[in-house]
Amino acid sequence: MLRQQRRYLPWLTAFLILAGFTALVLSWLDHFAWTDDEAVFVLTARAVQRGSRLYDEVWFNYLPGFLQLLNAAFAVGGFSLGTARTAVMCCALLALLLVAGLSRSVSSPWGGVLALLLLATAPHFLALSSAVMTEVPAI
Repeated sequence: MLRQQRRYLPWLTAFLILAGFTALVLSWLDHFAWTDDEAVFVLTARAVQRGSRLYDEVWFNYLPGFLQLLNAAFAVGGFSLGTARTAVMCCALLALLLVAGLSRSVSSPWGGVLALLLLATAPHFLALSSAVMTEVPAI
C-alpha cells in the first residue's frame, strides 16, 4: 500500500504545482499592464478577426498561428484582454506539462516534478505567462 502511494506522490506534487501556477497567473489576469506590446498583439488579432488582410497575408512577423490562437479565444470568450491572457496562460500550462513529461522520460518521476517546479517558478516565465506575448507560445 505504501509503495503504491509513493508512486502517486510525484503526480500529486505536479498537480499541486500546476494548480498553484494557474491560481497565481489567474490572480493577475486583470492587472493593469496594458503595455505597447500587449496592445499591439491584441489589436492586431482584432484587426485580422475583422477581415484586415495586412497582418494575415501581407506582413506577418508573429509566430505562425498566434493571431489565430487569439481569434479562437475571442470567439469562445469574447474580445477582451483577459481572454487573450487566458489563451497565453493555457499555452504556458502546455509548456509546463511538456517540460515535465520530457524530464520525466529522460530522468525519473521526481525529475519531471523538479523541472516543472523550476520552470513554473522562473520569474520571467511567470511574468510572460500572464501577458499577451508571443514568447510563451513559442516555448
